[in-house]
Amino acid sequence: MITFLAPKLLWALPLAAAPVLLHLLFLRRAARRPFSDLALLRAAYRRAMPSTRLRQWLLLALRVLALASLVAAFARPVLRPGARAAGGAEDGLDAVLLVDSSWSMRAEENGRPRFEGAAASAREFLRLLRPADRAALSAFSAGLDGELRWSADRPAAEAALERMRPGWKGTDLRRALEDAYRFLERERGARGRRRAIVLFSDGARHALRTLPSGGLERLEGWDPEVVVLGLRWGSSPANAAVREVRPATGGERPGFAARLESYGSSGSAGLDLWLRGRRVERREVSLGDGTPRVEEFQADAPLDGSLSGRLELRRDALAADDAWHLALKVEPRPRILYLHGGPDALAAGRGGWFLRELLSEGGRLPFRLDEADGGRLRQLRLEDYAAVVLDDFKEVPPEVAEPLKRHVLRGGGLWVLAGSRAAPSARSSAEGAAREENDLRAENSFGALAPLLPGRLGAAYAPPAAGLRPEEVEDEAPGRGRFRWADFELSGVVLGRRYALEPAADARIRLRDGAGEPLLVEGSFGRGRVLLWASSFDLRWTNLALKPAFAALVETSLARLSAYGGEGRWDAVLVGEPYAREWRAGAQTPARVSVLAPDGRRSTLVVRERRAVYADTREPGLYWMRPEGGEGEAEPFAVNLDRSGGEGDLRADSPPWPLMRLEALREDFLLAVYGREARTLALACALLLLGLELVLTRTGRPS
Repeated sequence: MITFLAPKLLWALPLAAAPVLLHLLFLRRAARRPFSDLALLRAAYRRAMPSTRLRQWLLLALRVLALASLVAAFARPVLRPGARAAGGAEDGLDAVLLVDSSWSMRAEENGRPRFEGAAASAREFLRLLRPADRAALSAFSAGLDGELRWSADRPAAEAALERMRPGWKGTDLRRALEDAYRFLERERGARGRRRAIVLFSDGARHALRTLPSGGLERLEGWDPEVVVLGLRWGSSPANAAVREVRPATGGERPGFAARLESYGSSGSAGLDLWLRGRRVERREVSLGDGTPRVEEFQADAPLDGSLSGRLELRRDALAADDAWHLALKVEPRPRILYLHGGPDALAAGRGGWFLRELLSEGGRLPFRLDEADGGRLRQLRLEDYAAVVLDDFKEVPPEVAEPLKRHVLRGGGLWVLAGSRAAPSARSSAEGAAREENDLRAENSFGALAPLLPGRLGAAYAPPAAGLRPEEVEDEAPGRGRFRWADFELSGVVLGRRYALEPAADARIRLRDGAGEPLLVEGSFGRGRVLLWASSFDLRWTNLALKPAFAALVETSLARLSAYGGEGRWDAVLVGEPYAREWRAGAQTPARVSVLAPDGRRSTLVVRERRAVYADTREPGLYWMRPEGGEGEAEPFAVNLDRSGGEGDLRADSPPWPLMRLEALREDFLLAVYGREARTLALACALLLLGLELVLTRTGRPS
């Protein structure tokens, strides 16, 4: 069967009848003249007439066929050798049309997004289908965006195409092709039907990276009878991108490092930093083709609250990857409750007095301290405190132990200071030690709080050696980073008295005394942490509160209990990833929050167990989470595109399938699916007919 790539030229076929028309127009009847006897001439004429007329009709036919062959050659015929007729009609074509909706299709080609060009080509392709053909249509990015099914008619397919929009996910050609192969095999029609997969995609280098190195044959469900086609674009626009932004460490202020990359060009580009709605910095950066460049920035972050903005390159062919959105969250200073068991716990020289001086407003450590005695615990909301320091209790009653237990179960921190209320005498003999330990257990009982503790206290005694031995060589303080304990004069710390401490099996030893005995141990209970200090901070027991190591010990211990890092956190996720907001123990936690998306969508979330999860991160930009009820400020979090797959690389590559030109979609499709072009054969036929006409003409002349 023959199909024409330029069927409009077939309207010129009536011109092939021009020789017949000319023959009729110039046909002349013989003129009569008086002459002698014509009997011999009539006999010769009757003998020659049949051959002359035959030659004339043959010449006329050859000229008509030659002109028809020339018209057919210009109409570009295509031979379809594999087509099988049934009642004069073909079995038809089963075509799966896959329209690329990844964010790289937002790149502009001749002033319009590539997605619009791909959608227009898909509409034109639908018009090429005949009644016997079937089409299944779907958009794809990281996979198929919908289920493949045969369209009922062309208007339904065009309506589905009109509803498609480019998304914000990357391109995974492998998954899309394997799904299409499986669909064609599952929905296979009659054996005589042709099958094709048509990719309306940019076919750029980044898209082909997902294909197996061995070609289409390595795809699951690959079928050699299925023809795969793609689009050929007119150009490969150059593109520069903010490839990735990561938090930077080591500076006094929170910072970040931006990785920039250029695809297909080299030169300088403008890079702007926008914070709080205004541009705070502009740089000119030099970008090389395929050579990444790293730029570092620092931000002036508030002490409490948040900071938001974006890092933006000068606009180019693909604007989607020119900006990276930033959201810095600075947690407020945690509130710490100092809960004491006696009125003299805050007297000068006592441990509570030193803690108040260290943690009071305007103090050196990033914590806020509130004080209360055990009798006021019912009047307080432990949910407002990140950690509780329990000190100077001779006995912990159930009305104190139970709220503290619930506080730790929910994720709060508890630091138990053994204190000095029992203050038994120094151990001098085995008998005295046994009596001392019994007295301690009777007088200094933790009651219902005992199951929380990461160890068991024994008798009080005087350590034989001075100094402290941290279990870790380094530790981390909020806002100041890691430090070495060796920088403190720990050997000058004297413990006049302490309690024997037997750590629990799952406890972690944080600090030892000069003799190597456990002094500070850590454990967990529920979602919270518990520290147990086997001594007191009173001057009668130790000089630790007078040493610089005291501030480091308190800061690191409270930071572990409150999970406070001190530095701002760059709060960002990738498109499609859920964002989880967790409120630390002690922070004011709302019951509900609302989220405002960049496109104006608003959602309400319920906070469960100090945690709210927002999953609808469908597009990049800054999202704002605000507590409902007017309590608290709105907090931003950033959602950015996943650029790890090089989606911004728009340079053309050589795919393992034929490409159709946008301006010649029909002819390239017919050539690829149905066969080879027969223009040369038509021209050869026309030349052959003209040659025969010339031979007949010469043989008809009188010699």
